[in-house]
Amino acid sequence: SRAWSEVIYRDELARLAADDPTLTVVHTITREPPPGWTGFRRRIDRAMLEELVGSPAARPRLYVCGPTPLVESVADTLAKFVAIGTICAYPKHATIPFREADLWSGYPEETNAPYGLAKKMMLVQAQAYRDQYGFNAIYLLPVNLYGPRDNFDPESSHVIPALIRKCADVSARG
Repeated sequence: SRAWSEVIYRDELARLAADDPTLTVVHTITREPPPGWTGFRRRIDRAMLEELVGSPAARPRLYVCGPTPLVESVADTLAKFVAIGTICAYPKHATIPFREADLWSGYPEETNAPYGLAKKMMLVQAQAYRDQYGFNAIYLLPVNLYGPRDNFDPESSHVIPALIRKCADVSARG
């Protein structure tokens, strides 16, 4: 981000990192770091990713969030780009339950439209990267299937949190 105040999901990421010793969250500020900032002060690039996790051949899991130029600068380092959508992208009058086919059937609710439309453009971006560069890019729409402080107990959770828990457990075991 340009400034610490622009870092999205920083509280949620801090909680996740506190709960998972295998997760490391790294922020980089390009313009306005907060007082006492000791983190990165440059754009994310291949060199930074290699500095943090070593060779791309090791195939670490990297989650990179940022605008198109950022993604383009690290695309050859990443095995897959996962764009996360939002329920705000759905049309204002979409039928409930939401269907994937309805995503483009109307304009989002007005107060959420700028955010929702920007997220829809991430879908278009992922499709274009796949078509133009053969880049492994996908777009996920979790639409309130799980969230912060959800129940991740494998015996009593819903499907998505259970799958996330299973993936995290496998990852932790190596």
